[in-house]
Amino acid sequence: MNGLELSDEQRALVEVLDAVTNGLDDDLDVSEAAAELAARGLWALGTPEALGGGGASRATALLAVQRIARVSPPLALACAHADAAAHLLARPLPDGALAALVDARSSTVHLDARTHENGRVRLTGTIDRIEATGADPLLVVLDPTVPGAAVLAAGVTYGPLQHTTGLKGRRRATLDADCDLDPAADTATARTRLRLGCAAVACGIAEAAVDLAVGYAGEREQFGDVLLALPPVRAALAEARLRQRRATQALFALAAAPPDPDPDAAAEALRGATQSAIEVTTAAVQAHGGYGYLREYRAERLLRDAISLRAASGALDAARHAADSLGGHR
Repeated sequence: MNGLELSDEQRALVEVLDAVTNGLDDDLDVSEAAAELAARGLWALGTPEALGGGGASRATALLAVQRIARVSPPLALACAHADAAAHLLARPLPDGALAALVDARSSTVHLDARTHENGRVRLTGTIDRIEATGADPLLVVLDPTVPGAAVLAAGVTYGPLQHTTGLKGRRRATLDADCDLDPAADTATARTRLRLGCAAVACGIAEAAVDLAVGYAGEREQFGDVLLALPPVRAALAEARLRQRRATQALFALAAAPPDPDPDAAAEALRGATQSAIEVTTAAVQAHGGYGYLREYRAERLLRDAISLRAASGALDAARHAADSLGGHR
């Protein structure tokens, strides 16, 4: 599959995930779908068993996210957040729990942190982008001015759903809460895990787009033959397939190599995967001709999801911080 060498266990996982997610669509309720996956032991597979997860390897967990993303990118993104949150909090999350990890360094976050004498921190401000999940998620803010992770179960007001993007839309969050910081929280690892998870979502989107475009071009007739028989169409889709597979193979090679990937490598994997997803989904839209730009066709929705994922995952912010880090070592 995509040139990846899968173990028997991973192949079995793919078959089960494909069977469970078969029939899901873009209108699904993410919170209900997450609960269903959790009931089958397929939610947050990369989380250690002691924390209520599946205890799967990093590569296997990313494979699960990538397969879910082929059917439902919003559900896959929620899965990536839940896995990273469970590792960060070092405590079990309720089955199918939804979490939102937000990097305070992102360009979408405008927070003010004031430390009290008792060591608690008051967070006020706004977060312009919280991905729609169908329910108010547990909010975890990484590095809010002072080191640590702030977990907010209260003091967060979520705005209405805005249907201006893909991934089921976004919401705005307003914060006005006192919270405890955990200075020992491994925010760097959590951020890395989330970046890799988002990269897996991008790879799933790209694979779904290529499969969709090839299927359409293999059935749609024009000029006396199917579109796939036309050299320009065939060449464009072959290039899209190659680009999608390269991004997928690069991600899983990074995930399989010990030790844990460093933050800069994860940022680069995320940037590459999201850019590849945008290019591949654009090719899929073009392969559909004028129909590709209609919302009734999934190619258009996948393109919106790919573009939105780049913003939602902080891929541009991650790339900028990675470049700043490299510059500081020269």
